[in-house]
Amino acid sequence: MIQLIQDFFLQLQEVMRHLGFGEVVDVAVVAFVLYQLLRLLRGTQGTQILVGLVLLAVVGVLATQFNLVLLSWLFKNAGFFILIGVIVMFQPELRRAMDQLGRLGNLGNPLSGYSTHLYNQAISEAIRAAERLADHSKNIAEDVIFYVKGVDVRHRSSVPGPR
Repeated sequence: MIQLIQDFFLQLQEVMRHLGFGEVVDVAVVAFVLYQLLRLLRGTQGTQILVGLVLLAVVGVLATQFNLVLLSWLFKNAGFFILIGVIVMFQPELRRAMDQLGRLGNLGNPLSGYSTHLYNQAISEAIRAAERLADHSKNIAEDVIFYVKGVDVRHRSSVPGPR
């Protein structure tokens, strides 16, 4: 047992010898961002979703480690769809985070030094990008429906017509 503790302290000394200011700042920034993320999710359904995503990640790693070919293939090729699903599932938390970022009330008005024209142009670009993302997501959903059910749902109105 004493040998184990001595080995631990020797390894700790080796790490500390190679540790620089950049690494400390890197770890501090990552810790701060993770803390803020977890603080944002606390008390919401996002916490349960996050636990589920972590479990999915563990299953994906285990599938790769144990060379489960089909499961590994599914996790590798479904990455984009999982990303879209995460955005959809965490939409309320993302909206709340963007709202909090936009307020920044205790820092004064951080955008006051920018011209109104450039600020409005940036907002318009962000809105257009969000619309494009929504259109791409809709196209992917239509493709999935077509592949699974064989039904072409493109260009259909979501409002039912007269019968």
